[in-house]
Amino acid sequence: MSEMTGQKSWAFLAQNDLGEGGAPLALIFDCDGTLLNSLPVYERAWVAIWGELGYSMEHSWYQPRSGFSEDNLITAFEEKVGQKFDHKAISDKMKTYYLANIQHVVEITPVADIARNAYGKFPMAVASCAPRSLLLEGLKITGLFDLFDTILSVDDIGVPKPAPDIFLKATERLGVEAEHCLVFEDSVTGFEAAKRAHMPVIDVTPLIASNQKD
Repeated sequence: MSEMTGQKSWAFLAQNDLGEGGAPLALIFDCDGTLLNSLPVYERAWVAIWGELGYSMEHSWYQPRSGFSEDNLITAFEEKVGQKFDHKAISDKMKTYYLANIQHVVEITPVADIARNAYGKFPMAVASCAPRSLLLEGLKITGLFDLFDTILSVDDIGVPKPAPDIFLKATERLGVEAEHCLVFEDSVTGFEAAKRAHMPVIDVTPLIASNQKD
């Protein structure tokens, strides 16, 4: 972590607190596209899987759906091509591809630096629509796993975002009321989930874009 990046990330947090509600008492992070630059690996996995079945998946179609759970993404692709698939078989193939290419998953440093700076100061959780096995492996390979008090995946909840369930479960585990937890997200489904949970949420995409320009 560079000192400049760390200072910039912490300043971003300070400028995006709870407003009239005061400073947050706990932090909750999405993972894919927020803490980890894993979405390109997911996208390549989906392209390969659909390609094996004789279908193409365009980036323009995938990008706005990148925050979907795998089950919801498969359902959306079924609607796109007018064909039904074995969800478990497709899911298993995706997981196999992802884990075989996990060395390409890296942290998104400006957001990861917020978590590093907050470690020991705030209770923190990860709440992700990713399968648990992929979520844990990604956090471990990037060295972020030990920063968090609790890690929740869609497998633990059974209901993906935009349902608020995963965020509400995270607040329960952290022992902090929802309105005092600050969420870091990058996707429309994540923003909606936080809104439904009555939790303040920060869109991390401006911070990520700002650091990419430096």
